[in-house]
Amino acid sequence: MTRSLAHPEVASATPHLRASRPALPQLEAIGRIAAGVAHEINTPTQYISDAAHFAKDAVVDLLELLHLHSAALAALRAGVPASGVLAAVDAGTARGQRARATPAFRCGS
Repeated sequence: MTRSLAHPEVASATPHLRASRPALPQLEAIGRIAAGVAHEINTPTQYISDAAHFAKDAVVDLLELLHLHSAALAALRAGVPASGVLAAVDAGTARGQRARATPAFRCGS
């Protein structure tokens, strides 16, 4: 004699669950397709975002360098010795490199 310990609600749901079992492979396939579509959308978006950040950082670096060299040219025209101007440009470049390295270090990249 087999004794059922199942709760009445579980016993009444069992036939419904058995009937829906054939739909599971289709639901799994739909889930895989949805994950694939999401990946195909996210990958180019991330690539474009990364490229835009790189371009922005490069333009900022170039503008800083242009500003340093403009200031150096103005100093040379004003009669400041070249050794002092070069030292100031080197210090400004090193300062910019440290500023860029600090956020990368914090992010772990």
